Amino acid sequence: MQPVSSGEGARAQFKGWARMATEILPRGVSIIEVLKPNVGEDKPAGVTIDVHVDLKNARPDVRAEWDQLRMHDVVFMLDCRGAGTSAIEGANPAEHFGLRHVRGAEVIHIRDADGTFVNDYGARNQQPEKDGEEKKQVTGTRRVFTLALDAAQYQMDVTRQREGHGEDVYGNLNVLVRREAKENNFKAILACIRDLMNTDVSVPDWLHDVFLGYGDPAAAALLNTHEALHTIDFKDTFLDEDHLVQSFPNHKVKWMTKAKKHVAPFRVTFPKPEDERADEIQVESYVPPDPGPFPEDQPELNKVRFTPVQVEAIRAGLNPGLTMVVGPPGTGKTDTAAQIMHCLYHNEPGQRTLLITHSNAALNDLFQKLLQRDVP
Repeated sequence: MQPVSSGEGARAQFKGWARMATEILPRGVSIIEVLKPNVGEDKPAGVTIDVHVDLKNARPDVRAEWDQLRMHDVVFMLDCRGAGTSAIEGANPAEHFGLRHVRGAEVIHIRDADGTFVNDYGARNQQPEKDGEEKKQVTGTRRVFTLALDAAQYQMDVTRQREGHGEDVYGNLNVLVRREAKENNFKAILACIRDLMNTDVSVPDWLHDVFLGYGDPAAAALLNTHEALHTIDFKDTFLDEDHLVQSFPNHKVKWMTKAKKHVAPFRVTFPKPEDERADEIQVESYVPPDPGPFPEDQPELNKVRFTPVQVEAIRAGLNPGLTMVVGPPGTGKTDTAAQIMHCLYHNEPGQRTLLITHSNAALNDLFQKLLQRDVP
C-alpha cells in the first residue's frame, strides 16, 4: 500500500493498494459496546467495534472477496504511520513502514452504508421483509465491519492509556487486513488446543509420551499398559463354543457356567501376569436382554468366524492402548474393525467413538458393515 508519512502527528497517506488490505476511513473506528467483566475476571466479557472502510478503489472481484468474509473470520487492524523520506536502510519491516500497533478481531457481520447486511449470516439481526417486499440489495462501496476485539488486549490498552503510558491505539488504526480463508484457521486451532489443555481427561496417561513425540510407542500397547481389562464381553464375536476354544490356542478354557452345550455370547476373564495360572482363561455364557417379541426386533448377529489373530486384535482394540492391525487386502481388517466398533458401542454406550480412514471408500465400507449390525 506504500504508506508515506505526512509529518509528525498527521495521518499517513497511501500511494498504492493491496488485495488483502484496505484503508480505514478517518475516524472510522468506533467502540460500540463493552460488556461488564464476568465474575472473577478483570477484563470485559466482550468488546464490539465498528470499522468503516471504502472499497471504491478495489476491483469488483476484490470487493466481492471482502464481502465474502464470514462470521468468526479473523482480521487485523494496523496503525501504520509511514517511514517518511528518511527511512533507514536495512530497517525491519515495522520500522520501514512505521508500524506502531497491530490488533486482531473476529468478524461479527458486515453492512453497507445503508445498514443492509452484506451476507446472509447477518440477516437474522435484520427486520424480515414484508409480504411482496423485495430483499434489500447491497449498494455502494462503503462497508461497516462489526468486529469482536480481544477483550484482554483491550483492557491492557485502556489501562495503559489511563495511566498515561500509552496513546489511543484504536483511534489511530488506519489499515484493515484480511487473510486467505484456508490459512486463517489459527485461532480455531489455538482455541481447540486451549480447551483440550483445560480438560483433565483429554489425553489418557498411556498416550502422553507417544503424543509428545518421545518414549517407546510400544509402551502404549495392550500388554504394557496397567489399564488392561480383566474381563471382556465379546458379545457375538464367537459363533459357538468350539470357535471360542479355537480362538485361544495358547490358553486353557475353564467354563464358569454349567451346561452341556455352551451358547454365545461369552464373557472372558483373562489372568493377570502375576497369577499362577497365567495360561488359563475363565469363560461364562449368559443370556442377552430380550430386544423384543417381534422377529424384526432381533439384531443381526456376527457370521464371520474370526481367526485367533483377529480375535487377539479385537481383544486389543477393546482395551485401553494403541492397536495396529496390518495385513494385505482380503484378510478381514475391515471386519475386525467393525467388530471392535460393535463391541465398543454395546459395552460402553455412553462413550463416543471417532472413525478416521484414509479415504471415503474405506469409510463407506466400514459404515456398510456397521449398518448391517445393531449399531445405529
